[in-house]
Amino acid sequence: MEDAIKAVQGGASIRVASEQHNVKMSTLYGRLTGRTHIRGRPSIIPREKEKLLSNYAKSMADMGFGLSRVSLLYFTTASIQALAADLVRRETGQECPSLGKGWWRGFKRRHPEICVRRPRSLEEARARNASADTLHQFYDVLEKTISTYKLQPNHIWNCDEKGFNPDPLPSNVVASRTSRATHQQHRKSHDHITANVCVSAAGNSMPPHIIYNRKQLSPALVANGPPGAVYSTSTSGSMDGELFQDWFAKVFLANTSRDTPQLLIMDNHASHLKVATLDMARSSNVIFLALPSKTTHVLQPLDKAVFSSLGQHYQSVSAAARLVKPDHKLTIADFPKIFTEAYVKAVTPANILASFKQTGISPLDRLAVPPAALLPSTVHVATAQPEANVITPEDSDDDLVAQEPDIAAAIPGHSVHPLAQSMVSAGILSENTVQLFLTPVVSHSRLPSAAAQARTLTADSVFEALQERERQKQQKAAEKEARQLQRTQRRARPCTAAETASAAEATPPAEATPLAEATPPAAAVLPIDCALCGSPGAEKCTRCEFAFHNECTLAVSSSAGCLNCGPPL
Repeated sequence: MEDAIKAVQGGASIRVASEQHNVKMSTLYGRLTGRTHIRGRPSIIPREKEKLLSNYAKSMADMGFGLSRVSLLYFTTASIQALAADLVRRETGQECPSLGKGWWRGFKRRHPEICVRRPRSLEEARARNASADTLHQFYDVLEKTISTYKLQPNHIWNCDEKGFNPDPLPSNVVASRTSRATHQQHRKSHDHITANVCVSAAGNSMPPHIIYNRKQLSPALVANGPPGAVYSTSTSGSMDGELFQDWFAKVFLANTSRDTPQLLIMDNHASHLKVATLDMARSSNVIFLALPSKTTHVLQPLDKAVFSSLGQHYQSVSAAARLVKPDHKLTIADFPKIFTEAYVKAVTPANILASFKQTGISPLDRLAVPPAALLPSTVHVATAQPEANVITPEDSDDDLVAQEPDIAAAIPGHSVHPLAQSMVSAGILSENTVQLFLTPVVSHSRLPSAAAQARTLTADSVFEALQERERQKQQKAAEKEARQLQRTQRRARPCTAAETASAAEATPPAEATPLAEATPPAAAVLPIDCALCGSPGAEKCTRCEFAFHNECTLAVSSSAGCLNCGPPL
């Protein structure tokens, strides 16, 4: 309504303004002529202050520190008590009351531009690394690579992995409003499946690579899958260096031409850094470009339109298949059929082109990533920027720096003390707990290493550094294996005559055991009575089962042994 009024004041007609801003023309006319009044009691906070509060809540959500409904109520109450207490007393003659659900409902009605959403988790490393400087460095490397090799959209590829559960739970189901708990039956299993997808900036796609957490493949796991799909197994069902090298040789090189340079954009996962794979790529005219670390949520094309659509279609197809099956349960043998249906619907040229466009990779657009996606990085102060395309074998502990994000300084007008006082007065937190939270805590975090920046993995400097790191790892592994072999040989080696003689001299001679204390080898101690004296605790002969004590046997015989079947042989 306010925007429509401003449009009319700027020269637009009432009809045009009402159509552009989706408000009734009669209501807009009444507001302009003063014939319409706002119904209900006036809000305890002036409208202009509520607008500032709405903007503050939206800015906090953009930076990754969104306020819940309860937090917003506490913050608003504290702000009123700290900034507008005198005004409330002067107009109402009472102390400022605490705000409740009624004010919240009215606040949402007066400001329809805000809503309550469930936030997605964003780890601190991703919030810090997805900065404007990191993106500029990536686009610099990308632009230089494209111009150097004169790459076209059909020469730019992106590969990534996505995990699947054979029997996923539906997100929402229709149930009774009065039921407090709604359940969904499914099979409990530890099955995990990974699909490696590769697409080009021209809208093309390669056959997927599906990995099961199995030791061997059964015919049911490869039947009715996507055309040309490649199947593998691993212990965890995830991608590793050997499987990525096998996929690169059998799928990527088989679907591309070696006469023209090919650019493969991927993340910094350890499975992509195998020296043998990089050597194969260098000899096959393929350039590996690694995305900056912890920035795939804004720069990975497949994570945008393709994988999101693939996950939604996989959920819907799984729900439909669960209804079709008689037992309403899905197994790992049903995955190929369900994945094929979802893959055909999601991995389309339209979704692929939209993915590359949203990340600004093709066509190259440095402003494609919206500024709102980079706002969480503004609360983290970067103390140093490493050079691009340089990698060290191991990061040293000297990279540790004391770093404390100052959220209050990044948000104008934000003060934590009134909010803390409101928490204490409401009984949510005690004064001692508030003091502990307000005490500055120095957090140590590592500076981003050179590996965290965008880099061409097949470049000479990076490839040589990776070779050196691989050589050091192999050397350490060989040294460890040699030490283990030496320990094993020392334990298994027979003693020499000199070592045996020295050990005998160092060991005192054992005392001779009297014959009466010797244990007959043919007798076994059993809780039975003695046949000679009748007392319990007799030993039973293992040959004739005659029970006796050793003392009783020596009393009637000169040799230890069984009195029934004779001394032991």
